[in-house]
Amino acid sequence: MRFAALILLAALTTSAQAPTDVVGWGNIKWGMTLAEAKAALGADAVVDGIDQYPIRLHMDNVQIGSRKGTVSLYTKDNSDLVNSVTLGPEISSSLQDFSASIVFDDLKVMLIDKYGQPISYGKQPDPLGGRSSVMTTVVWSFPSTIITLTMFSDAQRHKGSVTVNYRQADKKALGTL
Repeated sequence: MRFAALILLAALTTSAQAPTDVVGWGNIKWGMTLAEAKAALGADAVVDGIDQYPIRLHMDNVQIGSRKGTVSLYTKDNSDLVNSVTLGPEISSSLQDFSASIVFDDLKVMLIDKYGQPISYGKQPDPLGGRSSVMTTVVWSFPSTIITLTMFSDAQRHKGSVTVNYRQADKKALGTL
């Protein structure tokens, strides 16, 4: 019994540790120019209009966990520097609300495996939806990045959507918390 406990303790201490900081998403780092980000994403990345805000760069058919989806890069107003990335995994069109919850749960497990336990988890009525609409969020926080996994679901309409947003942390705001 004691030997089994020692093996379990060794396995837990050698498992992957959560990173101390996250400075972007994948090859996209905060402060990259749109040209640098496009080069990092590859030829399939599409500029969504250099003067258009909020989406500045977009790419379809991106691998998100075990699914395909889209990635959108954002900048602040009047800036060319990337400060946010949103991933939108594809959700089956049949039983969309049910599929959204499966995608949400899969991504939550994947993000916990990669980044450790979230700092918050909550459900609330969707502020833009009907009475049956619910917004579920899970948040991870690092010195440079806030990661938010969000699911909007509406059981009455059988619709749902899931996004993962990586955004550059506002270091001024962090000091006031």
